[in-house]
Amino acid sequence: MNCFTMAVKKITVRAPGKIILHGEHAVVYGKMAIAAAVNGFMEVQLEGRYSEGGLNFKMSDLCEKTVVISLDLLKAIHTKCSKQCPLNENPETWKNLIKEFIVECFATENELLHIALTVSIYCYFKTFNKGPGKGLPSLDITVTSNNLPIGAGLGSSSAFSVALATALLIYTDTIKTSDGYTLEKDSLFEINNLAYDLEQIVHGRPSGVDNAVSTYGGAVKFENGKINHFKSFPHIRIMVVDSGVTRNTKAMVANVKRKYDEVTKVMQPILESFHEISKAAEDLFTNYSQCNTFDEQFKTLITTNHHLLNAIGVGHPKLDEINEIATNNGFASKLTGAGGGGCMFVYLPSSASDKNVEKLKQNLLQGGFKCWEVTLGCPGVTVVHLELLT
Repeated sequence: MNCFTMAVKKITVRAPGKIILHGEHAVVYGKMAIAAAVNGFMEVQLEGRYSEGGLNFKMSDLCEKTVVISLDLLKAIHTKCSKQCPLNENPETWKNLIKEFIVECFATENELLHIALTVSIYCYFKTFNKGPGKGLPSLDITVTSNNLPIGAGLGSSSAFSVALATALLIYTDTIKTSDGYTLEKDSLFEINNLAYDLEQIVHGRPSGVDNAVSTYGGAVKFENGKINHFKSFPHIRIMVVDSGVTRNTKAMVANVKRKYDEVTKVMQPILESFHEISKAAEDLFTNYSQCNTFDEQFKTLITTNHHLLNAIGVGHPKLDEINEIATNNGFASKLTGAGGGGCMFVYLPSSASDKNVEKLKQNLLQGGFKCWEVTLGCPGVTVVHLELLT
């Protein structure tokens, strides 16, 4: 456990967040969802140290100070988990035990930091268990967000999971880059699988959409566990609006499940409507160049989808305020992600004048909401920096 033979590296990886255009919640029940990568990112930097110092974890969005996880604590966690079962036989046991340790040792810290530390330590054990080196290395892990607020429904957790998984898989030489930066298809497959494993710590029963979009980029449709990438995707400009209300994806998914169990016959046709909206959007995107009424059709789908999401109980008064401002300015909007808070997106059609977009922005700012423009369909996980340290 003390010996470590792997080359010490410094790696920086960036992974995008996502916007779910249609199908959130319904995707958990086998319906289609459509999501696209958004040009907001989580960036993870790993820097190895030759000294035995454990992990130094810095994520300023969650905690101002660096969290130090000593080598002794790492060994204690690893020993207790190993006595329960091998890692690959029962990863859930390892996840639960790691979180128990973290909550006990860092009781004064917030829950989001507990989750981030649990994800990081589990991924650390998982990857070094597979890598050719021996022992538990000392690492500095620094996580920063760029235009991607945490806990707002934009896939920040999956972007973190994908970036961390990529960095650690490269560090352990489990995956290779063809030129130091380019990730091959097989490597992306490995990254996506590990990121999905990590996402289960955060969300319990994730659909897999978020980590797939963050890994591969572009836009995808997701149905019954199968992911298909759009070969081409229209240039879509949107305004993201943060409601300022933190929501809990796990709780929202559980609430919808409870409602589904209580009134199944009511919920089933609503979920089927979500599916039909996603199919209609798929047709729109696929035939974009031949469609003369794209803006009008897309706006109708967005508005209808938003009202149906309210119907299943994942709305919020602040989201209603944003929707009203958008509607009053002639734009269509909907919540994106789990709901109960988080973010909305407002579609900005190509026909919208700069003056009207600016008026919308000012009205949102006056309402106390943060907002920013983005484009959809950006590239997936990217290696920004890689070097061997001497």
